[in-house]
Amino acid sequence: MQEIPTFTICTSDMAKVNPIEKVAQTAHQCHQPTCTLATGAAVGWDPVEKTEKTEDVQPLITKWRNHVRQLVLAQKWRTHMRQLEQHQKQRRVRSLAEKWQSHTRQLEQWQKQRRQLAQRQAKWPSHMRQLEHQQGRQLAERQAKWQSHVRQLEQQQRRHCQLAEKDAKLQHERPDACKVGSPRPGCRVRFQAPP
Repeated sequence: MQEIPTFTICTSDMAKVNPIEKVAQTAHQCHQPTCTLATGAAVGWDPVEKTEKTEDVQPLITKWRNHVRQLVLAQKWRTHMRQLEQHQKQRRVRSLAEKWQSHTRQLEQWQKQRRQLAQRQAKWPSHMRQLEHQQGRQLAERQAKWQSHVRQLEQQQRRHCQLAEKDAKLQHERPDACKVGSPRPGCRVRFQAPP
């Protein structure tokens, strides 16, 4: 039976090591044209070389190749999981950043509203004084107009009554000077013709 030599991982600066321990770290990194680690063979040695005991060695070689493939797949899986974790971490960071920006915008808006409310509250007493002054001036103007209007009505009423009295006297002295029972407009004094 041909003795299986110790596997050489690469023809670079690495020494002869046990490939089972190093294959997961080196199989996907080694690009040496003379490196045959992926097939489970040592440099310059053909594991399927016909020997007297090839039938006994072939199951071991097949098992070894399957083991190497499993290690490579495991390494790829670990790499994929690390990338996935990194991606999820980045997504969480972006989500937190977006939430923080939204919170900051809401806080700025709230502070702006508080400043506007404070400014309005500061202006409110002055506005109330202006409004009271304006309302008082308008009320005084209305009262003055109303009093002037009442005086005009009183003057008109006195004039009408004076005219009615004159008409009554005239009717008493000259019955043909006025119609019977018709007062002047706007006067409540009614008079009758003498019998």
